[in-house]
Amino acid sequence: MTKTMAGATQTYDESYNSMVTSLGVDSKNATALSAARKQTVEHLDQLQQSVSGVSLDEEMINLTQYQRGYQSAARVVTVINEMLDTLINRML
Repeated sequence: MTKTMAGATQTYDESYNSMVTSLGVDSKNATALSAARKQTVEHLDQLQQSVSGVSLDEEMINLTQYQRGYQSAARVVTVINEMLDTLINRML
């Protein structure tokens, strides 16, 4: 085989193999870089949501607690109303 490629230092086969190898390495590096950037973007999105986002589960728990508190307060008012009604009606 005659070395006619890359300044007469490689044969056609060697030059082709070198080009394919270089292309494969570049492709693998680009894929790895893309995956790393994708993970970085996902991580930053999660950080942003954790700072500015609202947890629906947490809001539902708070809403349920407030509802129970309101129901308890309403029950206390109802009991006091019944007690006063009984007290007033027995005095008459």
